[in-house]
Amino acid sequence: MRRLLVLAPLVFVGCSLLGLSDYPLPTCEIEGGVLSDPCSALCTSPGCPGCSVYQCNTSSHRCELGPPDLDRDGDTAAYCGGTDCNDHDAKMSGAQAEVCDGIDNNCDGLIDEGTIAPRGSTQLAYPMYPGSPSISVDSFAGSTIASFTMSSSPGQRCIVAVNDSTFESTHCLPFPVDTGSPSQPYSRVLGADFPSIVASVYVRTDLCDGFAFRSTAGGAIDPKCSDGPGTLPSIIATDLSTTADAFATHYAASIAATCADVKPAPLFVRGIVSARTTTPTLTPTNLLSMTSASLRPAAFARGAGSVGIFVAAPDEVSGVGVWRIERGMTGGAVPTRVDVGTTLFGARSIDFAFGPGQTSGDVPFALVAELGCPPRQPVVLALGTMSFGPNGELLRTVMMRESVSFATAGDFALASPTVAWEGAPYNEWRVVWVDDGKVRLQRLTSAGKTIGAAITVSNGDSYAAVAAYVPGSRVVEVPVTMATDSRVVSVAVGCH
Repeated sequence: MRRLLVLAPLVFVGCSLLGLSDYPLPTCEIEGGVLSDPCSALCTSPGCPGCSVYQCNTSSHRCELGPPDLDRDGDTAAYCGGTDCNDHDAKMSGAQAEVCDGIDNNCDGLIDEGTIAPRGSTQLAYPMYPGSPSISVDSFAGSTIASFTMSSSPGQRCIVAVNDSTFESTHCLPFPVDTGSPSQPYSRVLGADFPSIVASVYVRTDLCDGFAFRSTAGGAIDPKCSDGPGTLPSIIATDLSTTADAFATHYAASIAATCADVKPAPLFVRGIVSARTTTPTLTPTNLLSMTSASLRPAAFARGAGSVGIFVAAPDEVSGVGVWRIERGMTGGAVPTRVDVGTTLFGARSIDFAFGPGQTSGDVPFALVAELGCPPRQPVVLALGTMSFGPNGELLRTVMMRESVSFATAGDFALASPTVAWEGAPYNEWRVVWVDDGKVRLQRLTSAGKTIGAAITVSNGDSYAAVAAYVPGSRVVEVPVTMATDSRVVSVAVGCH
């Protein structure tokens, strides 16, 4: 009787591969993993391999014909009616339990749902006088700058900016107490070199709530009362070069004591020329909106490559305003409003982020906002897409999806939500907000669907806090009010 032997390498003796069902199947052994299964050489008919293939049965050590289970996890490939979404990885199957390892173990289309958690924290600073802190994320380095005021010595206060990526503080930018405390500081890295220059914009409460600037390069700009107030300032480098200038926004309004005190006010953008030097200068302001009512600075976002810089802020007419900011011939800030329709009405604070780093085509972005004032104000996410040409030209207006309300803030504090895109392997949005001193993190799919329940990142020891998610699975938290053992911390969020 003719027999077919399967060896390594395969040697077929005494028959063709036709009519195999007429002959006993040979024994088999697998060496080098399932991809080197010698039984696959028996598959020669049209349409094979398909949903009926020859595979080595590791129990009987014989080649058998059946539905594909290439990774031998006991689950048929999904394309043949099973629940195995990756038949080349035994850790992925509809029968598996999800574990925290960066892959979709249970084949439900989500990664690590219900398993990501805080994994420890690193102390960055002890703010002695937190005041009104702010946090900014520099997308080029995945770093976070936490900016706040503190007592540097008896009779002095200063702005301190803590860089989360290097765990180093910039030198203190001092102010005598009798000239007024620097209020609402907001800091950014200027340029991508190391050690980087950090710049802070803030409000001089002793000079008519005016807009002011300091940098670790020694540059300084102080306001004149004739310029009017310049509150809730924000700043971003114009580009990532070592000679970068900066763009800044601020409101022409006095400092609001509470959320209920916030009224619509003019929002301006301007350039800061030679921002990395000892002699920075301001360019004239350009109006963004006459009807922006906000508790936080306008939110800058930097797209990849030629996509450039955008800014978003609440708007009492359209809900939210979005502008593209480009550099003028003399270093000024030239805004162009982008039509995002009407969404997020009643927003009192907004954050803005771009998704995956495309430089052209359809580029996703996210806006997160808290709507209204405490108590229990909704935290809402709105997603959209901007379409760009190869040279960064905006080809068409923004397409927005319906906004998603996924949480509420606490009974007393502002939520101050922030949003960031977390890339591979997760490829999802992550939103951080504050719930009466507790910092929460919500994972959402690229389409805005929540992934599991919100994660409690930390139970702050302060009455309230401000926090931001940093791409790379970190959350930075700064207490807003004085409390025992108040700390600026970076909390790792992930698997290990």
